[in-house]
Amino acid sequence: MWSRIKSIIKFLYHRVVLISLAIVIQLIVLINVILKFNDYFVFFYWASLIMSVVAVFWIVNGKSNPSYKIAWIIPILLFPIFGGLFYIFFFGGKKLSRYEKEKLRSIGFKVKNALVPDPMVLSEIMLHDDGAAVQSRYIQNIAYYPPHKNSTAEYLSIGEKKFEKLKEELKKAEHFIFMEYFIIEEGIMWNSILDILAEKAKKGVDVRIIYDDMAVSCFCREITTKSLRAWASSVVYLIPYPRYCLPG
Repeated sequence: MWSRIKSIIKFLYHRVVLISLAIVIQLIVLINVILKFNDYFVFFYWASLIMSVVAVFWIVNGKSNPSYKIAWIIPILLFPIFGGLFYIFFFGGKKLSRYEKEKLRSIGFKVKNALVPDPMVLSEIMLHDDGAAVQSRYIQNIAYYPPHKNSTAEYLSIGEKKFEKLKEELKKAEHFIFMEYFIIEEGIMWNSILDILAEKAKKGVDVRIIYDDMAVSCFCREITTKSLRAWASSVVYLIPYPRYCLPG
């Protein structure tokens, strides 16, 4: 009985629940404010429509991913009264701070200086495939990652082969292990990798891991974070959950 109560309390205090509750409270307050001024509904209605139209044009002209645009445009057009207002209230004002811009600029500068392009490689690619050469040049100019030659790749047809190959390569690591995953969830596969990473970290290997904080929050972030921070050199949250979901 006590364990069940503890699990309920833990669930209620989970940050996903708290953040969702905060969003619901903000929406309730917003709707109540609108209802209080129902005498001015006509003005509010047209103002909301104009705001939704502006929000749609803002999203369409933005540089974000097309799937992100569609995911916002559809609900805004379906619910024009609240759609535009909701977008502006929660996501419309998100901009990088000066510190974040400087940090990204510094990272780009370091990458550009570390990965010096070889013009001959692009020329060789162009001889074989113009389309591939255009893509390679674009990646080189925008992301500062030039193409290289004399590299190898191994095709792994199914996930089981990839998993076994991953463990095999991790065990060979002597200097560093850098990993990046969208979701990390407790289970046979991750626990097997975790054992190898912990063992390598004890031997002095530099272990660094990046994962999506928002996605992992819905699974086992607290367990994952504690187990990683116990020995990993660096643990980075990609898209911290509270900052992504709440305005401010």
